[in-house]
Order: sequence, then C-alpha cells, then structure tokens
Amino acid sequence: VDFWLLELVLFCAFGVGLFVINSISSIAASAGASGAQSTAAAALIPISNGAGRLCAAWFADARPHIRRGYWLTAALALSAVSLGLAARTYGHVETDGTGTTQLEPAAPAVARLGPVFALAVLAPFAYGGAWGSAQAILAESYPLPAFGVLLGVLAATAGLAGLAASDSGAALYQAAAAVGPSASCAGARCFRPAFWMMSAIAAAGFFVSVLHAPYTRRPADALLEPAVGTAADGSEQYTTTIYEHDEEQDSVDGSDAAAGAAAAGAHIGRSSGAHAPRAANANGDRAAAAGSMLL
Repeated sequence: VDFWLLELVLFCAFGVGLFVINSISSIAASAGASGAQSTAAAALIPISNGAGRLCAAWFADARPHIRRGYWLTAALALSAVSLGLAARTYGHVETDGTGTTQLEPAAPAVARLGPVFALAVLAPFAYGGAWGSAQAILAESYPLPAFGVLLGVLAATAGLAGLAASDSGAALYQAAAAVGPSASCAGARCFRPAFWMMSAIAAAGFFVSVLHAPYTRRPADALLEPAVGTAADGSEQYTTTIYEHDEEQDSVDGSDAAAGAAAAGAHIGRSSGAHAPRAANANGDRAAAAGSMLL
C-alpha cells in the first residue's frame, strides 16, 4: 500500500513540475515577454531543477533524523504555493484597494514578468527535489534487487504524469484562446485556470504525502540503531554502531592478535629447526654420492 501511495504522490509532483517545464515559453509569451525574455525564463529551468536535486540530497544528509518522505512533502508544498501565487499575480496588477485590473501592455516589466520568472525558478526546483527524494526513498525502503524495476516504474510515472498534466493545461489554454480573436492567447485568462488546477493537484499530493511520509526511512537508519529506552522528554535516543569503537575491546583484540602471531612464529621456528638436520643429511648424502662417481 505504501508503494502505491508513493506513486500517487509522485504522479502529482511530477505532473505539476513537467507542466511548468513544458509550458514556460508559452506562459512567458502570454505575459508579453519578448523572445529573449522567454529564452531566459527557459534557461532558468535546468539550473533550478539541478539545484533542487542537490539541495534535497544536502538537506537529507544535514538532517539525517528526518524521514525522507518529509522532504518530498516540502517539495509538493513549494509547488502548490508557487502555482497558487502565479495564478494570483500572473497577468494582472493590483490597484490601490479597489481590486485587480487586467495588465496593460505598458505595465512595468517587473509586474508582467516577475511571476513568470518566479515560477520558472520555484516549480522546477520543487520538481528536482521531488525526483531526487523519490529515488532515495526507493533505494532505502525496498529490496535492492528490485530497485531497477522500481526505477523503471518511477520513470513511467513521470512520463504519464507529464503527459496528463501537459495535455490538461493545453486544453485549458486552447479553450481560453478560442474566446479571443486569434489562435494565440494573451493575458491572465490564458494560464490562470491551469495554474489553479495544478496548484490543487500539488495540494492533493501534499496531503497524501503527509500520510505516506511516516512510512519512509531516515537517512540515519543505516548508521544508527535505537537504544533501549527514551530520553526524559520522550524523544528517541540513538547510538552509533559504525564509527564508535570500544577501546578496551580493541586492546583485548590486539593482545589476542599479538599472542596468535607469537604462537605462529614459534611453530614456524620449531618446524624449521626439525627439518634443518634432515635437509643437511640429505645434502651430505648427495655430496658423497657425487664424490664416489668422480672416483
């Protein structure tokens, strides 16, 4: 059951992230970005994606007592918040207390493109963190011989999620474009419904991840084992089993090793001493035989 819960969580995380990655150029264009600005937004995606994977690994190593599933939960929370903010701020500006107005073409570039570039950084970062955490969860929670099959299932999940999310977002975009005079779409109506939908999907994955995270392992589980009892505050206590050594036991082991080496040396010496006379007699017999042959 926990594996399929994980798959559901990853389906939500991957679908939302791949929707933004696949649609960022159209999102930027609908906000009035130039070709160079759209390219710059697309260039941020691989950087943010890679940073998310590195940060997920670094945070897990820096906080080894936190279950890995909670980092996946944090990635989904970031996805939900970033898409919700994009839906709220994309394509319009706030007026002074009277609500919101449609973005004008002459609006400052920061107001038009700020939400786009923020989304191009935050959503791929969350996607990268989810992908990195997912592989570690599979490696630590399931038998190693099955890792290859599970990784294939993970890749298939990403593909299906990206396809479903991208097609759904494209359908909403086409519906908005059909209202306008041309096939292209500009303004808040283009992607705001898709942003709200993706934010809701990420929020659903977040709540499922909250249920699944307690079943995942801590990075410290491979190095630490629970000690008998708990602390006064009720927290679990851990004792290292790999890096700490008992000095007294080490000295005993060293004495045993030295005694064993001494005994082995004495045995070798006795064996050499016993065989030496026989070797000398054999050499003498061979020398006498050679002398008789010369005579």
